[in-house]
Amino acid sequence: MNASLGTRLLYYGTGFGIGIIFVIFFFQNRGCTWTPNNRVKQAIVDRVIVINDDFQAEMTERGISEKMIKEVINKGNIDFKHSKKTGNPKVYTLYNDVLKLNFSLPENSYISEVTIGFNNATKFKNSTTGEAKLYLFPKEEKLVYIDSTTTATPDYIQLGSPDNKVILKALMKDGKINFEKSDYKSEPKAEHYLTCTIHNQLVGMKTIWYKDRINIFFLEILQNDREK
Repeated sequence: MNASLGTRLLYYGTGFGIGIIFVIFFFQNRGCTWTPNNRVKQAIVDRVIVINDDFQAEMTERGISEKMIKEVINKGNIDFKHSKKTGNPKVYTLYNDVLKLNFSLPENSYISEVTIGFNNATKFKNSTTGEAKLYLFPKEEKLVYIDSTTTATPDYIQLGSPDNKVILKALMKDGKINFEKSDYKSEPKAEHYLTCTIHNQLVGMKTIWYKDRINIFFLEILQNDREK
């Protein structure tokens, strides 16, 4: 006698459920981006992770290395209970056996600030003073886009008209974000003011996140205060 439709559906549902449990368990930290843990991690690594001045000093004091931060991102777990999952910015707490960190996800921005995770994530606010080192970048070769309003300016031409790859390489080498000149509340996108050294010249750039690119819509040559 053939099994009834209800029985077949029960068998199918049981097998499907076991398969889902197996996949979640097996792929939890192996690139399965639709698990809650990995969705949050993907949202973090899709941004430029920055280390502000205060946390840089705290890292030195606590003996926290940049390698340790990478290990938390790559292999750590997410403390959803103590994360700030609503509002602007969202802040997620990641941890492993030796370190707990907070990562912010402000709206309409390509920046994620990392701070020590023993501070309350719900009280985190975007930095408005000081600078932050551009620490980790998304793995995207075409991450930078120079707006046409920038390429025609005298300062850009004086720099030798550097292309996207040259600017991205410079940002990865010594790039910083200046919070005082940035505006998280700008509409429709948050504006971030970046600085880096290009051809031995300190350069400032106004940028927004547009179509998965850091769009540079203003560039200026600055006095090189870093060398003083």
